Amino acid sequence: MSSNHTTDVVISVIIPTYNRGAAIHKTIESALQQDLPPDQVEVIVVDDGSTDDTWQILQSAYEDNVRVRLFSIANGGVARARNFGLEQARGEFIAFLDHDDLWFPQKLRKQLEAISEDERIGVVYCNWQLFDKTGILQPHVWQPRFEFGRNGAVEKLLTGNFIISMSVPLIRTQLVRSVDGFDPDMVPCDDWDVWIRLANQSEFVGLRETLVQYHQHEAQQSRDEDAMWAADRRVRWKNWRITLKYPRAIPSLAIPFYMRQTSYSYFTVKTALFEKKWATAWKETLRCLARYPVALFSPQWIYLLLRLLRRDSRPF
Repeated sequence: MSSNHTTDVVISVIIPTYNRGAAIHKTIESALQQDLPPDQVEVIVVDDGSTDDTWQILQSAYEDNVRVRLFSIANGGVARARNFGLEQARGEFIAFLDHDDLWFPQKLRKQLEAISEDERIGVVYCNWQLFDKTGILQPHVWQPRFEFGRNGAVEKLLTGNFIISMSVPLIRTQLVRSVDGFDPDMVPCDDWDVWIRLANQSEFVGLRETLVQYHQHEAQQSRDEDAMWAADRRVRWKNWRITLKYPRAIPSLAIPFYMRQTSYSYFTVKTALFEKKWATAWKETLRCLARYPVALFSPQWIYLLLRLLRRDSRPF
């Protein structure tokens, strides 16, 4: 373990990693190259029991860097690695960066300015771009929800995770600790679970700027549709007491049940849309709705149908 010390840390950046020795350098450098005073940002890299040369690469490159703190722990999954990093954090604010994503240099500064405007603001998020699984940067920008009024983020989050990536927000460290961090039983939706609990206690603010590049690849947990919908169900039922406070969100408790039945078709149509295979998308949509007509009343399928009608192939 390496635990170099810096002073005046304002933001702690947590990077959990597993078997990413060949690519982790770019991610760490994007955190180190933020345009804030260097001593205000510490980078905490948590190697979650990698079985390749990740730990050796990290030590060789960063062991003597006073801004980077390296930790190696037994493999326990990404939620536990994030929690370990959270325990080590010394900054008033915290930002998580997935080991295959990148930040624009102004990302933390812009978010720090926004979150410092009002102590009631607990989370600041932003737009992001997608590198698809072939490594191509998509031209479209993902713009999360912005207009939901005071304390309205929790109601929107109860119906779905509009933030999407862990690499997007800046958060008050004590706020994350107050909700006990990440629940390993909610993986791969542990981030969404945290957003719901944070939004129940604080305000969310969105920046209309693209500050993150999100990398999609085959190994990501979020590509496993069955696992996603199973975790979706666990998150919704874990937070049912919060849901009951927002009547318009109550129907969302049923989403994982009918979406689990249609998850294969849903993923097939999404993929066909992205690849502009319109005939395949329509064929699978009609087949699914013939078998599960109730899906037509779900916001997910309504959104998908609207995208299909418009031939909208932007990434989801």
